[in-house]
Amino acid sequence: MEKLVSIVLPVYNGEKYLAESIESVLNQTYKNLELIIVNDCSTDSTEDIALKYKAQDRRIIYIKNEVNSKLPKSLNNGFKIAKGEYYTWTSDDNRYHEDAIFEMVDFLEKNQDVAMVFAGYDAIDDKGDVKYRYLPQGNLIYNNIIGACFLYRSAVAKAVGEYREDLFLVEDYEYWLRINLDYKIVPFSKCLYVYRFHGGSLTALKKKEIKSALKKLHSMYLKKYEEMGMTEDKIIEYFKTTLRYYDSFIERSWQRVLFAIKHKQYGKELISKIKQKVFKRQI
Repeated sequence: MEKLVSIVLPVYNGEKYLAESIESVLNQTYKNLELIIVNDCSTDSTEDIALKYKAQDRRIIYIKNEVNSKLPKSLNNGFKIAKGEYYTWTSDDNRYHEDAIFEMVDFLEKNQDVAMVFAGYDAIDDKGDVKYRYLPQGNLIYNNIIGACFLYRSAVAKAVGEYREDLFLVEDYEYWLRINLDYKIVPFSKCLYVYRFHGGSLTALKKKEIKSALKKLHSMYLKKYEEMGMTEDKIIEYFKTTLRYYDSFIERSWQRVLFAIKHKQYGKELISKIKQKVFKRQI
């Protein structure tokens, strides 16, 4: 028998694309799933759309937050009632390819040492035109390469805990980093999802806030990696990638000084660069 997959769909005022998102879940070739729609106090027709589909398909569970709680809280509310052996979540403005859940479940079933799998996506605009195709690449430690199509084991979720509600806008990235500390995450080199970029998306509306949240997140994980005993070379490399989230030259310089005080190897490297610049100016 197919194992149950729990899909949480948090939504706030998502009437424009919500039906497409719901149908992409219900039309999966993998049928043993539950769709948990979490309405974060929408003021549009989101509730009517969700309840219409709930009346048509018993796999849908509908809940509504008592107050507007934002994404991480909505995710936690959804997963609290999830019963599946596999977890994932999707957005009201995106949709799955019809074999997405089957492909990811099949991969995890065949690779029992893997805790989480993630796949690529087609990026479309608000008209539905494909702008580019993303396939997983890079290092999760430095960038959130996981994207929006993924599946992980519920046992792992229960072990690592809930999404952090104080890290709104980067709650997903922090969660993947937390899983990555103790478990194996593997990319799946197939495109299984459609990700819609549009002016009303959270990514488009909150660019400055996301950058600030990423700065906080990377500072937090820099300390964590230091405490874990990550090698000095990797710590220095990681620190250098965090500097791109500091807007001003003064901020970046101060961070370099603070880091150099703690890490002698980096301090020597920094002093050497300063001497080279001074020498170039003199000649």
